[in-house]
Amino acid sequence: MYSVDNLGEGFFYEWNIKRGQGVLIPGDNTMQIIVRWDNPEPAEIEVSVTRAGGACPLTFSREVSPRLSINENISIRGSSENPCIGQKVRYSVDLPASQEPLTYIWYQQNQAGDSIPLQGAQEVEITWLDTNLINLFI
Repeated sequence: MYSVDNLGEGFFYEWNIKRGQGVLIPGDNTMQIIVRWDNPEPAEIEVSVTRAGGACPLTFSREVSPRLSINENISIRGSSENPCIGQKVRYSVDLPASQEPLTYIWYQQNQAGDSIPLQGAQEVEITWLDTNLINLFI
């Protein structure tokens, strides 16, 4: 996760990956961004900050060294296999023991469920908004 300081109301943020391979999640007009890196090679991310009213943007960039610490299939368990609309379902994952602390970053490939409220935890609770398939990743 990468972030910039809150500059207050009326600022807009645009994130980009300048060098490296990854996916920005979610990335639109937020002070922080999660990047799912596709490889551990050195990369560079940038954020352009613009004030409402058309002022010239300020652009900041940063060199980063992504780490891919888990390279195996992970099973995500849910408390319900066939949830109904409006039902809250708790999903969790058990990962192999690690020598260093892990930060869990959850995201959905589609929007069948509401936004994921708690990041960094080993489990997450999602309220289903429709009956479409939801793809969860960690």
